[in-house]
Amino acid sequence: MAGHEIRPALLGDAEALASAVIAVGGFRAFAGWSQAAIAASVRANVAATLAGGGSTLLVVEHAEELIGWAQAHWLHDLFLPGPEGYLTELFLIDAHRGAGIGTELLDRVVAEARERGAYRLTLLNGTERASYARQFYRKRGWQERADVAGFVLLLQD
Repeated sequence: MAGHEIRPALLGDAEALASAVIAVGGFRAFAGWSQAAIAASVRANVAATLAGGGSTLLVVEHAEELIGWAQAHWLHDLFLPGPEGYLTELFLIDAHRGAGIGTELLDRVVAEARERGAYRLTLLNGTERASYARQFYRKRGWQERADVAGFVLLLQD
């Protein structure tokens, strides 16, 4: 799809990001939340991400509409020879999937990881997501780790 731009997010993108998060939907963390509460949470998280410096937040615009985003966090572990990137989010609004934009967005995150000298990138992909069923990441060289269990400790309801 021509006519889209991938760029770093700005604080002024918070409202559009909130709308995109609501449009993508299916986030268990927001189950039962009102749209206003979701928007407030997204706004606060965009501000915290941009102020923190240890994360990358990219947005995709098409025809003056924000249609997707990716977020990665950069951490240093004592046992790795370079930072580890955690790709925590990569989403596109349904109508824009299948046009190569997701691949382009993923490529931008990988390029940044290389620029930062990262040792590896890691991500979690919900098995109920269409991207998992389509093997989006596997087709791009990512390997599903059979030797690692995913654990979560919920600290808030």
